Amino acid sequence: MAPSNRLWRRCAAAALPALVLLPATAHAQAPAEACKAATAVSAPTVSKSKRTPSVSRVTPMRLAVGGRLELRGRYFRPGRCRNTVVFQRIGGRAVFVKADIGTRKLLRVTLPDRLEKQLTVRRGLSVPTRFRLRVLSVRFGKRFTTTSRSPVIGPKPPPAPPPPAKPIPVPDVDTDGDGQLNSVDADDDNDLLTDVEERAINAQLGRTEDNGGLSTLKGHRRNGGYVGDTDDDGVGDGYELRTARDLNSTQFLPYPGKRSYANPLDATDAETDFDGDGLTLASEQRLWRYEAARIGRALSLDELSYSDGTKFSAYSRDGSGRRVPGLPAAGYEREANFRAWAAATGNDFVDLPGDTGRRPLLDVNRDGVVSGGPVGDQPYAEASYYDLDGSGALDDGERDEDADGLTNIDETDGQTLGFRMTRTYWNTAYSKFETEFGPVEYAGTRFDDPDSDGDGMRDGADDQDFDDVPNIMELSRAMASNVRRDPSDITKERVPSGRPDHGRVQPFNPCLPNPRSRTCPNYVISGAEWAPFDESPHYVIFN
Repeated sequence: MAPSNRLWRRCAAAALPALVLLPATAHAQAPAEACKAATAVSAPTVSKSKRTPSVSRVTPMRLAVGGRLELRGRYFRPGRCRNTVVFQRIGGRAVFVKADIGTRKLLRVTLPDRLEKQLTVRRGLSVPTRFRLRVLSVRFGKRFTTTSRSPVIGPKPPPAPPPPAKPIPVPDVDTDGDGQLNSVDADDDNDLLTDVEERAINAQLGRTEDNGGLSTLKGHRRNGGYVGDTDDDGVGDGYELRTARDLNSTQFLPYPGKRSYANPLDATDAETDFDGDGLTLASEQRLWRYEAARIGRALSLDELSYSDGTKFSAYSRDGSGRRVPGLPAAGYEREANFRAWAAATGNDFVDLPGDTGRRPLLDVNRDGVVSGGPVGDQPYAEASYYDLDGSGALDDGERDEDADGLTNIDETDGQTLGFRMTRTYWNTAYSKFETEFGPVEYAGTRFDDPDSDGDGMRDGADDQDFDDVPNIMELSRAMASNVRRDPSDITKERVPSGRPDHGRVQPFNPCLPNPRSRTCPNYVISGAEWAPFDESPHYVIFN
C-alpha cells in the first residue's frame, strides 16, 4: 500500500498546477490597450522548471484605475501579453489582467476599468483600496505580494473637461445703424443703456443675455427710430428703466417676471398708464422722442420730458426736494404757437352754421368772448380748454406737444384708452343714449403730428366730420354750451345763448350739432337711425 500512496501523491502534485490555473481561464477578459487583439488566457504548458515568478518591487505604490503599474522581479516571460497579473483585495475576487509589456525582469500593466468594481465602497462611494499581486507566467507565483509591495488603487478620475471651444467669430456689424461698428459702439442697440450697464444689470438679476436678461443687440425700428427692446413691446429698455425709476424713486431693476411698473422684461406693459395721466407707456415714449426731434435735442435718460412714472414730467422742486408741477397753463408756449399759426394763416376766425358773421376760433362756448378765465356763470371759459382739471398747471396729458390746439390726451390712440378725438370715446360715453353715426367712419388725429390728414390745416382747426364746426369746438358739450353737467338732469337744456343744439357736439357725427350740415345724410333708413334721429335725449352732457 505504501508505494501506491506515493504514486497517488506524485500524480496529484503533477495535476495541481493545472487545477490552480482554472480560475485564470474562467475569469480572463479583454486586456488593456496593448492586448486588445489577444485571446483569453489559456492554461500554459506545465514546465518541469521549478522557477516560479516573483515580484521584488512595485511602482508606483499609489495610482488610479487607468494608470500604468510597473513590476520588477524574476522569471517573467518576455513579450507582449504573455504574462498575467492577478489583483486581489482582502475579501474580494481576483481580477486577471494581461501585462502590456514583459521582459524576464520587468512587467508593465495598465489597470482596467473593471478593477473599480472591486474597490472598497464607503457611504456609497468607491475609495482607494490596497490590492495584493501575483504573477502568472510559465508558472504561478508561489504567493501574493506582501503589504509593503501591494499598491493602493483608487477610482478612475473623472475625464478632464474638454478644452473650451474656440468662439465662432461674429462679424463686426453695426446693429443699430448709427454708423459705429459694435466693436467700438458703447451702446450696440441704441437703447441709451451702455452694453456695460446692461451686463451689470443682468449680473444683479443673476441672468445673462441668453437666459432671460437684457439684450445688448436686440432692437427694432419703431415710431421713427431704432429701439433696443428686449421684451419686444415697442418701448426701449432704457426708457422703461428710467420710467420705473421715476415711478418707484429707488428700486427700478427689471424684475424677471411681471410687476406693476414699467419693465423691459415684460412684453405686456406697453399699453399701461402707470402714472395715471391718461397716456400709456408707449404713448409717452412717442411724445418723448417727438419732442426731442422737434427741438433738435439728443435723446437722454437724464431727465425724461415725458415719463410714464410721473404725471408732471415738466416739474420743479420745492424746498424739501419734492417734485411740484412746473408748467403753468397760463402762457403755455405750445398754445401760443397754435394761436400764432391760426392768426398767420387766417384760421383764427370761422363761419359756423346758424351764426351771423365770423366768430373767433377759440370762442368755444359761442358767447362772443374769448375769455381768459371763468367769468360770471361761464364755468367753462376758453382758458380751461387745455387745463382740463383746472389746477393751473399742465400734466403730460394736458400738454399739446404738436401745437395743433388739441391736448395730448385728446389725441391719444392707445389700445386701452380712447379720448375726445377718437371714435371710441364718444361711442363709449354716450352709448346708452345715442346711436353712433354709421354711414362713414371718420379717422381720428395723432398727438405727434399737427396735421394728421396732411391737408395743411392743423388738427384743432380742422373738421374731421366736415360739418363746418372745427374739431376744437366739438370736444366738449359742457364747454360748447357753457353748462356744467348736472347728474340729476342729463337732459338739461339751459344755455346762455338759448341754443341747446349748440352744445350737442360730436367730432365724428356730422349731424351733431347741426342735422342740416352739408355732410349729414338727407335720408335715414328706418331701423338704422343715429343721433339725433334715434329718439335720444336732445341734450346730454357727459363731458
